[in-house]
Amino acid sequence: MRQFRIFLSVLPALLLSLASTTAYAHRVEAVNAQGVTIYYNYKNGTELEVTYRGSSSYSQYNEYKDEVVIPESVTYNGTTYPVTGIGLSAFAESDVSSVTIPSTVTEIVNGAFKNCAKLTRVDIPNSVTSLGSQAFFNCSQLESVTIGSGVTTISQYAFAYCPKLKEITIPNTVTTIEHDAFYQCTGLVSVVIGSGVTTIGTGAFYVCDNLTSVTILRQDPPSLDGQWTESTFSNRANATLYVPYGCKSNSQSVNYWEEFKQIKELPQPQLPTPTITYADGKLAFADEVEGVTFQYGIYQGYEQTTSSTEPIAFPFNHVYIVQALAMKEGWRNSGIAEITVDLSDLKGDANGDGIISIADITIILENILNQ
Repeated sequence: MRQFRIFLSVLPALLLSLASTTAYAHRVEAVNAQGVTIYYNYKNGTELEVTYRGSSSYSQYNEYKDEVVIPESVTYNGTTYPVTGIGLSAFAESDVSSVTIPSTVTEIVNGAFKNCAKLTRVDIPNSVTSLGSQAFFNCSQLESVTIGSGVTTISQYAFAYCPKLKEITIPNTVTTIEHDAFYQCTGLVSVVIGSGVTTIGTGAFYVCDNLTSVTILRQDPPSLDGQWTESTFSNRANATLYVPYGCKSNSQSVNYWEEFKQIKELPQPQLPTPTITYADGKLAFADEVEGVTFQYGIYQGYEQTTSSTEPIAFPFNHVYIVQALAMKEGWRNSGIAEITVDLSDLKGDANGDGIISIADITIILENILNQ
């Protein structure tokens, strides 16, 4: 079984190598702001993707090296093209140590950084939605990876054979981790799998012998896809599975997940402290987490904590303190935010009728209470 799996892990690399020899030659070359020449192919006639020099990724070994900054756009023959992709085997076999990927890039295709032995870090921007198979295959020095929130699938062998990769966080936008995605990442110690992941393929974390911490942010554990599901987390007998608060029984009742050394619940999450703003007579609240409600109070010799639509009557020649906290089911309440609203010098005709009256006071109060 083990020998058969090893053969399967090598076969896609061989096929990809053969495919790369038939790739198109570069059509555009341009020097970036750092003086590095980068090669491109056209996409759809209106966009560019980074490629290698010549007709084959093996025709110019180490064409790229050290630090490469990919520009957002390239002007060629009087026309400006956005750079939206990193093409097939674009940096494969090269000596790049780091690559800066702009927010215009939406796809990193198969084998784009395969066998980059000096690449140590990569930050995939939120604009990238497609991450191809073997994108970072066998990057032996790769230690740090940030996957942006646009990616929906971690493709097969995307990070296989990256032995120095120690931890990885899969964003909530990802729904599928394909087979062997992190195969033989022997240095991997911790993985956080976002709440959007519903399927994990066979061998996704196979031969990750030091993987001792697996965090699943989904309330119900993802399904395991493939014939040899026992190899998905091959070190699970020595690993702790962390699950959301109140969801321990969901994993304990499912075969395979119950085979982890232990299952622990994460602490109940706390909402971040909200922000309060007062501008143009309006009081507004905001929080990083969606779907929250706010409880607030206005203080000046009395307390008003309300969700009422009725304006409150109080004199305007004072300085007021506004406090608010955020609430949401399943979360601990946030800390209390506070701002000072100085109305001691407030003057004005709020309704524009030429006089200052109780009607103006009512309008301003309604604005303060954000009604």
